[in-house]
Amino acid sequence: MKLGRSLAVAVLLTPVALVGIAQPAAASTPHTVTVKGSMRLVDTGEFGSSEETFHFNRSVQLTHQDKRKVITVVNCHGGEVKGVFDVLAQLDESDTMWVWEQARLFEGDSCDTKDLDAREDSGGNQPLQLGESTRKGDFFYLVNPEFISPDLMDVSFTVSHDGPPRSPERVSAKRVLNSISLKRVVAVEWKDASSNEKAFEVRYNNTGEIRRADPNTTRFTWGGLSTKERQCFSVRAVNDFGVSSWIPGTGGLWLPMCVGKNVS
Repeated sequence: MKLGRSLAVAVLLTPVALVGIAQPAAASTPHTVTVKGSMRLVDTGEFGSSEETFHFNRSVQLTHQDKRKVITVVNCHGGEVKGVFDVLAQLDESDTMWVWEQARLFEGDSCDTKDLDAREDSGGNQPLQLGESTRKGDFFYLVNPEFISPDLMDVSFTVSHDGPPRSPERVSAKRVLNSISLKRVVAVEWKDASSNEKAFEVRYNNTGEIRRADPNTTRFTWGGLSTKERQCFSVRAVNDFGVSSWIPGTGGLWLPMCVGKNVS
């Protein structure tokens, strides 16, 4: 027996309580959620069955001012079997993305049918940090419970969370002796707080010159500077989605990031 239309309406995507999400801080840095995968629909009747596979690749951007989005994938096969796949994404103040997925199978006289036959969801909200993805090939498998029309739907998917990297932490600078040239150079050091940087940029604040350091590094040496002047530095992380803030900020020449005259 088919599920009633009232139930079909009741289980349409509704707001879910994303446990543990705090109110976000004001920020406009975009975070990208991408859903990739495939949906297979099988239409089964008294004269046999047919199937069709649909591929999807959808992305949305969220910020702390626009923190909640739904990605919906809808496909229909045979003019009567419809699959709907929803991904709800919400960004919290710590830049964690919480995702919840739901798949629904409908069967009726047309692709506009609202006659719900099966439904499955992820059973909870999954946290994704920047640069993280759900397991490749997460899977839903739904079957119409009607004996005479056992239509089915399966969805294989991956959800990824991408965005600018986190800022480095504890940036400091000190003079060290280059073991090859035997000249004094400045060693700029930091803590790598990001998991998705493509590089770091080190800025010599006295002139604004910027040099690039490899990802997953925490040290960069800058040579050719006078030992009689005060020199200050900032560091930021970069990737294909943007850049972090400079540490320290553009207005600061903080002592841990400076070396030379008047710096203890």
